[in-house]
Amino acid sequence: MGDSSAKSWGVLGLVSALLANCSLALNTDQVQCDSANDCDALGLPGVCRDSVCVARGAAGRGAGGATGEGGAGGGAAGGQGPDWSCLGNATWPAAAGPKVVMRMRFVATASVFPPDDLAVDFCHALDLDCETPLVAAVPVAADGSVAVEVDAGVAGYFRAVSPTTLPAFVYFTRPAWSVPADDTTLTAPLPLVTPNELAQLATLNGRTADASRGIFLSVALDCERRRSLGVRLSSPDLDPEATVFYIANTLPRADATETDPVGVAGVLNMPTGARLLEARRASDGALIAKANLYIRPGALTVTDFEPTPVAYEMTSGTTPPGAGR
Repeated sequence: MGDSSAKSWGVLGLVSALLANCSLALNTDQVQCDSANDCDALGLPGVCRDSVCVARGAAGRGAGGATGEGGAGGGAAGGQGPDWSCLGNATWPAAAGPKVVMRMRFVATASVFPPDDLAVDFCHALDLDCETPLVAAVPVAADGSVAVEVDAGVAGYFRAVSPTTLPAFVYFTRPAWSVPADDTTLTAPLPLVTPNELAQLATLNGRTADASRGIFLSVALDCERRRSLGVRLSSPDLDPEATVFYIANTLPRADATETDPVGVAGVLNMPTGARLLEARRASDGALIAKANLYIRPGALTVTDFEPTPVAYEMTSGTTPPGAGR
């Protein structure tokens, strides 16, 4: 039985990428680091200066940020462009056995530890309120790591709640049965954002975070599961209050139009309820992936977008995953 989900999860570093430059304004009353290695361990693409992780862009580094495999700023390996050769004919291998171990790591922003009193459940994608968790009260290790064993093929999400952070709902693009056991994509901790931190992020773009709406975050992956530039996020459910943003040179920018090598895109003040989101190649509009996700008010919804089989559409709160396959 493998722990494939841990290494296949390409989205864990995206919130770290989002908060990289903002870390100067967030939680700087604590010692974040003694060296750049400490910043990498936090998932922050920066160098250590005066015990604070400072964005590498400020130190002369490029937009890609951290160059470590799968780190918060890691783009296509070796500076290669994204590989889209599988678009239109992508396939996912079946799981090797009847069970799979799903792993995550949740931490407080700019910390290596989870928020106090963090509660984590693993829920079925169609159980919107997680009234009957597939795995309830998942044990949380001292470093924020969690692991659950679930049936292969289940479509589910992690719910992570603490008294100080926004509720987080983390979805997997692939159903568990199709995650390859030998996926070597490395992951970073997923920082859980406080309402104040979200407000600061919104202010960076002259916006105000609306607690009656949600925030959506995604990372674009190519056919080799590498973070990818040149991807555009769209949704027919956006309205004038919603703001699409992209990470550009380590900062969240509402005036950017596509992903840079970090591959991160999101929506601030996303309308709540069941919403369709799509990732498309910016150069020609070719569809990479789409998802029907349930956006909750005052909460963070996270997923990755990778090329998917034509008949597949990740779904929560509408029709069963794989319907029409």
